[in-house]
Amino acid sequence: MDWKGKIAAGFTNSATLNGDEGSTIAYLALLAAQHKMLWTGTGMHPSNAQSSTRDELNHLGGSQGLLVTSPSDAGIDEMVPGDLKTAEAFGANVAEVVRSVKG
Repeated sequence: MDWKGKIAAGFTNSATLNGDEGSTIAYLALLAAQHKMLWTGTGMHPSNAQSSTRDELNHLGGSQGLLVTSPSDAGIDEMVPGDLKTAEAFGANVAEVVRSVKG
């Protein structure tokens, strides 16, 4: 399969706040580069003010890719609402990039 010129993006979920998520996203971006893909990040600023909570958009601060966290024994309905909102915004950003590349 020829992946050259295709849009690529990545996400990761960890049971801990810093479960080496950055390393995972960096690996995915490198893999995309090796296949001459066009990588897109989140397009979001981190929610990092002192008053920020986990319910806000991009609280974990991912720029290169979507970072979310959930307990290892949690179901989808127990995910942090801010992470779900961030995932939706990330998906919308990727879709926007795809539309802009397709012209």
